[in-house]
Amino acid sequence: MPVPPNRAQEPPKKESRRNFLSSAIASSVVAVTAGCVRGLGPSVIQHERFDYNQKVVRSNNEQMLLNLVRLRYNDTPLFLELGTIVAQYSLETRVGAGGNVQLTPKSIAAQADGFNLSAGANWAERPTMTYTPLNGDEFATRLLSPIPTDAIVLLSQSGWSIERLMRICVQRINEVGNAASATGPTPEEPPRFQQMAELSRHLRQLQKAGLWAISHSNKRVPLFWLRNPSDEDSPLNEDIAAVRRLLELKPELSEWPITAYPFKRLSTEIGLRGRTMLGVMYFLSQSVEPPPEHAARHLVGVTKLPDGQPFDWTQVVGDLLRIKSSPHYPKEAFIAIQYRNHWFYIEDADRDSKTTFNMLILLFMLQSASSQGKSPILTLPIGN
Repeated sequence: MPVPPNRAQEPPKKESRRNFLSSAIASSVVAVTAGCVRGLGPSVIQHERFDYNQKVVRSNNEQMLLNLVRLRYNDTPLFLELGTIVAQYSLETRVGAGGNVQLTPKSIAAQADGFNLSAGANWAERPTMTYTPLNGDEFATRLLSPIPTDAIVLLSQSGWSIERLMRICVQRINEVGNAASATGPTPEEPPRFQQMAELSRHLRQLQKAGLWAISHSNKRVPLFWLRNPSDEDSPLNEDIAAVRRLLELKPELSEWPITAYPFKRLSTEIGLRGRTMLGVMYFLSQSVEPPPEHAARHLVGVTKLPDGQPFDWTQVVGDLLRIKSSPHYPKEAFIAIQYRNHWFYIEDADRDSKTTFNMLILLFMLQSASSQGKSPILTLPIGN
C-alpha cells in the first residue's frame, strides 16, 4: 500500500493563501482605523469645549468694547446674546486593498507594481449658533433701571474695591453726587466728580483695614457701618472723619440702614442710588480716546472748560479704564475691535482697565439677564 505524503509538506492551495493575505491586509487597515476612531468622543470634548469657551469669552468682550466705542460716537448700541451652540460631528472611514499575488510552494509574494493598499477617513464638524438680539421693553427697562443696592453689597463682599464700585456704580450717596452729567452723551461742561472720588478713596482705605463695610442685617436690610481704629493716633482716624464729614453722619451713630431714596432719607439713614446700566456704559465710554482727526471732524462730542479748552476725561476715568485707538492692529492688546477704519483696544498690561472691564461684563450679566422680552431667535448653521 502506498504511503500517503506528509501533510506538512503539502503545498498550500492558491485560494487559501489568497484569502489569508486579503484577511491579513484588511485586518491591519481596520486595526489602524479603529485606533484612530477609538476615543473620538472624549477627544472632541477635551479640545472643542475649551476652544468654544475661549471664543465665546472673546466674542462677548469684543461686543462690549464695540458698544462702548459706539456710545462714544453717539451711535446706536446693540447686543446679540449667544443662546446655544449645537455641534454635530461625523466620521466616515473607507478601506481598500488589491494587487496581484504570486504563489509558490514556499512563499507568498506580492508584485511591487500590482499591489496597493488604501484607507481614508472623512471628518466633519457642523456647529449651529443661536443668536438673540437683546431688545424689547423688558431689556430697555433693565438697562434704564438703577443698579440695585443688593448687587453693590454683593460685589463689595466678594472682594471688589469699594473705590471702583462707588465711582462706577453709584450715582449719588447722601449729598455726594458722582458725575451725573456723564451718564449720557458727552456733556458740554465738565462733570462734578471730585467729592465722590475723595469719598471713595477714604472708604477704600477703611475697607482694607476692616473698619468699614456694607452688609445685610438679620432682616436683610443693607447696612453701612463704620468702626474706629483701636489706636487713637492711627492715620485712619482722618479717613473716618472725612467720611463722616462728606456724608454728614451723626457722630453718635456707627451703623446706618441704606435706603434707595437719597432725597427722602432720614437723618439716621444713608441714601444710595445706583447708576443705570446704560449710565455706567455711557460713563465708561468717556475712556475711549478717539483719533484727533475724528474730534476735528466733530464725530465725537468734546467737553470744554470755561476758557474753551477741551476737558481731560482721564481726570475722571483715566485710572479706571483706558480705551486707546490706532490706525494699525495693536500687537499687545487684551481685546481689540475695528471701528471707523481704526482699531480700539485695551492694553494687555493695563491691569486697572482689565479689572474695570471685567466688572462691567459682570454688571451687564447681573442687570440685563432675562429670558423674556427678546426678539425672535436667529439660528445660523456654520459650514456646508
